[in-house]
Formats: sequence, C-alpha cells, structure tokens
Amino acid sequence: MKSFFSPSCKKRTPAQSMVEFALVLPILMLLVVGLIEAGRLMFIYSSITTATRAAVRYGSATGLNPGGTALRYQDCAGIRAEAKRMTFISPLNDTDIVIAYDHGPGTTPHDTCDGAVDTHVKVNNGDRITVTINYQYTPMLPITPLQGFPINAQSSRTYLVSIQVLGSPPPTSVPNPPTSTPTPIPTDTPTATATATSTPTPLFSPTPSNTPTITETPTITQTPTETSTPTPSPTPMIINTPACQLTGKFTNYTTDGFIINNIGGQTATISLIKMHWNKDSHPNQALKKIELLPPSGNTLWSGSTRLEDVVISPSTGIRTILPGETKTLMFSFFKTHVNDGNECVGIKFLEEGCPYLVGGPGSFCISPPPPPTPIP
Repeated sequence: MKSFFSPSCKKRTPAQSMVEFALVLPILMLLVVGLIEAGRLMFIYSSITTATRAAVRYGSATGLNPGGTALRYQDCAGIRAEAKRMTFISPLNDTDIVIAYDHGPGTTPHDTCDGAVDTHVKVNNGDRITVTINYQYTPMLPITPLQGFPINAQSSRTYLVSIQVLGSPPPTSVPNPPTSTPTPIPTDTPTATATATSTPTPLFSPTPSNTPTITETPTITQTPTETSTPTPSPTPMIINTPACQLTGKFTNYTTDGFIINNIGGQTATISLIKMHWNKDSHPNQALKKIELLPPSGNTLWSGSTRLEDVVISPSTGIRTILPGETKTLMFSFFKTHVNDGNECVGIKFLEEGCPYLVGGPGSFCISPPPPPTPIP
C-alpha cells in the first residue's frame, strides 16, 4: 500500500519553465517599452513648452543681441536658436518655430520675424511677441498603443518700451545763509575800595593846645570799565539766477517746424525731443532727419525710424539757443508727410528751470519725455 503522504506528481522540468517565460515575455516587454515611451512623450512635451518660454524671454529683452548686430526682438535667428537649445532630444526645424507680433491680447498679429534679422519689425508699449512651436510626435516603436500626433505650444510676452517719470525741478534761486556774530557780554571790573587812614595822637606840651584836626584821606577814584561794542551782522542777500524764458510754436511738420524763441538771459540746450507723427501718411513712411536752423545744415539726428511715438536724444550738431536767439526745429521724412490732426512736438532742455515746450494738438507730447530708448 502506498503511503498517504507520498508525492503523487512529478517535479517540474526546465522545459516547462522556459515555455512559461516565453508566454509572459511579450507582455513584459510591451509594458517596459510602453513605460519608456510614455516617459519620452512627457519629456518632449515639457521641453517644447520650455522652449517657447525661453524664446519669448530672449525676444522681449531690451538692448542688442550678444553679437551686437541687432536688437533682440529683431534677431530672428537668435530667438530660434534659444528655442532649439531647449529641445535637444526632439530637434526642431526653423519652419517649426513661428515668431509673430501683435498689439495685445485679442488682436491679430501685425508682423512676423522673417530671415536671420528683420529690421522692419517695430514695437511700441503694449505690443507682444508670441512664439509658437508645432512639433510632430512619432513613437520610437510602432508596436505600442501610442500613435503619432502634433504637439503645439505657445508663449507670449508684452513689451514695455518706455516709462514716463515726472518730477519737479529744484529752485533756481539759492539764498545765502545769514551770518550771526556773537555779541560779547560785558564783564564787571572790580573797583578798589577807599581805606580809612588813622590820624596820629598829638603829644602833650606844657602849653595847652587845641584838639588836633582830623585830616580827610583822599578818596580813590574808580577805574572806568571798558565795554565791548558788538559787531553788526551783515544782512543776508538772495542772489537770483537769470530765469530761463522760452516760447515755442508748432503748426505742422511740413512747413513751419517748431519755432523756439529765447527771450530770457540764460542759454538753453535741447536734451530730448518727443514727437508724434502720422506714420500712415504714406506706405512705409519713416522719419529720417531733425535739424535746428540756423545755421543751415545743422543736423541734430539722422537715421530711419517708423515709430509713430518717439523720443529722440540729439547726438550731433549745435543744440544751444542763446539769449535773444530764435531757432527752428525742422523735421524731414522719406515721403511727404500728411497731417492727421494728432501731430505734436515736446522739447525738453538740459538746464534746470527751463520750461518744457509743447506744440500741436496731440496728447502724447503733453508730459515731459523719459530717457529715450535706443532707435535702430
């Protein structure tokens, strides 16, 4: 009889384990590949989102690019290179990166950044740069359930070109502080007191004599005390600096210019020129030169800008207006300027106390200009 506890089946063979492993292996490999592919997808999506943020951060910064060849918002190649630097695991082409500019949320793009450097791109306060990346995701192996699909990421930043800071100039007249002279205090001089002198006692003589007469001792006269005479203090005087008196008149850009008349006794030096002009008077209209006449040919600034609201710091020529002089600022454009009724000019001077001259109906030039931003 067999024992009840004796084994009734045989042990597993190695071939059976191999068959079981072969059945489980495809499922295990599919799970491992799926985990790797899901991690790769998440990394690609994160890197593309980061690339758009880095590109708009580069394009919205002020100043020139690292090479000093162009402004950052016009450096199309630099913006794309910043985006590609963040996506090394998923290389991008230039066609995958779209750089556009608009006037704020809810507006349509008015320009794009084309080529390596696009000098035609101009921005004002409130404009935005938007970078969009369109990337086609493809799995490494087609055996996973994941299918290829496009990944789109977009980031925007707003430009702040200039900030107006208002302040009051210090007074031009500085009074001299009064000088006080200490008054000396008279000192009491002690006076000697008269001392009484005793009279000698007379001797007895055989002949009776009268009582001796007492002789008065002369009184010592007091010495007069010398008193100091106080020194009169000078009256403080206020020295007034001659006031800076200027008048200005502006009619339009094409004929009269901006007429400045110095009717005071102080020389005035132009430091900043703030202006608004009609950039749509002609297609591709631009400001090219500002002169202060006379003398003829005295150019304060020359270049090319399509900014409609602009603040310019004169860099050449004679900027001074002497007492009694009358000079005229003349503006030149690439094409004939057509007024739209909003033109204005504001002139700020270097000397403290000189008035801020404003001419024209436009409201942009009413407040004094801030320091100018670089104009390409």
